[in-house]
Amino acid sequence: MSYLLYHDKGFNYFSPTRLFYDPGYAVIDATILQANGRAYLIAKDETATRPKKNLRISTSDSIDGMYSDADPPFTPKGLAVEGPSAIMIGGEYLVYFDAYVDKHYGAMSSKDLKTWQDVTSR
Repeated sequence: MSYLLYHDKGFNYFSPTRLFYDPGYAVIDATILQANGRAYLIAKDETATRPKKNLRISTSDSIDGMYSDADPPFTPKGLAVEGPSAIMIGGEYLVYFDAYVDKHYGAMSSKDLKTWQDVTSR
């Protein structure tokens, strides 16, 4: 993933692009959650074969990187997901996602951003 930083309100000047995140496999649909003084990059592993197509988290001290190697997938095994959105509600972190093959939305919950529970039924 690459990105541009703009430098004026009229979008007249852009900084050069630079590599933002490269975990060694294809990624899409990234979102960043700031928590605990860190940046958590939640992205879809877009590896072409299943059981990939899951969500993984990388961390950084700064929102603009460098990000760590990705943690193991935290979404249900065998479920193809994409489009994460993350929020903290009542002391727990929730990551919502589109389980596009199975045609429903799902959610995972964590109090520490390491241990996850499927809360889709809630």
